[in-house]
Amino acid sequence: MDAFEQTTLTLSTYLEAPGSVVEEALTCVLNDILALSDIPEKESHRLNALCLKLESLKELFVVFPGQVRDMDLT
Repeated sequence: MDAFEQTTLTLSTYLEAPGSVVEEALTCVLNDILALSDIPEKESHRLNALCLKLESLKELFVVFPGQVRDMDLT
C-alpha cells in the first residue's frame, strides 16, 4: 500500500467519528429533556431553540450529487 492509499478515506469512514459525537450529544440532550417533569414556557422556548440548532448538524452529513466520495487527508 503506497502513501496515497494510506491517507485517503472513504467519505463514510471520514464522517464516522463526527457522526458518533453528534449522535451521542443528541442522545444526551434528548434524554435530559425527556427526563424533565415540568418545563416552564420560557424554558421550553430555549429548549426549542437548542433543538433547532442541533437539528442543523445534519447538514454536516449531506452528500451532494457528484461530491467526491474520498477525502484526501494529505
